Amino acid sequence: TLLLVLLIAACVPLTVPRMLGYALYTVVSGSMEPAIPTGSLVYVEHVAPEDIEEGDVIAFYDAVDVASVITHRVVTNSTVMGEFVTKGDANEANDMRPIPYSYLIGRVRMSVPELGALAQIFGSSQCPWPMCGAPPAGGAAAKETGEQLMENSIIFAIEIIGTIAFASSGAMLGIRKNLDIFGVVVLGLCVAVGGGIVRDIILGL
Repeated sequence: TLLLVLLIAACVPLTVPRMLGYALYTVVSGSMEPAIPTGSLVYVEHVAPEDIEEGDVIAFYDAVDVASVITHRVVTNSTVMGEFVTKGDANEANDMRPIPYSYLIGRVRMSVPELGALAQIFGSSQCPWPMCGAPPAGGAAAKETGEQLMENSIIFAIEIIGTIAFASSGAMLGIRKNLDIFGVVVLGLCVAVGGGIVRDIILGL
């Protein structure tokens, strides 16, 4: 039960904001320190480019490599030219190229230090399961892994929660039926894979 609660708690900051329309990115460079440290998870809301104000932190596609996502602060917003001038807080100079409105992803609503590590556990490209947490963002090395993978992470989290719930129900019922530890483990595994029907068949309920 405790494991199930911990898993749900870990999934909430990665899934619920996504369902509410936020894009999530893990910061992998220090260009926005100290405001947004490396390893932070940033929540990006979709807003109209004209509503972006000077001083806002935005997420946008790199003008050179559109597969990269960068989070920098807006220095100026030129509505006439339809572009932003941006700068990383830790950088001495403004970014070399203005950012066209069409490259805007959204405005960073909030950031949570260290939470990006959790997102990377759920979303690492080396992860053996077909799901993803939050695509990385930050400097030139930041690569977006795609929104579809984020949706897969939600599905995966739900599947894991359901599997653990079934396994727990089987194990607890096995304990109530006074099964030994081997029986409890086997019943829990069978129920995790086959569901409640398998549990009832095994126990003759």
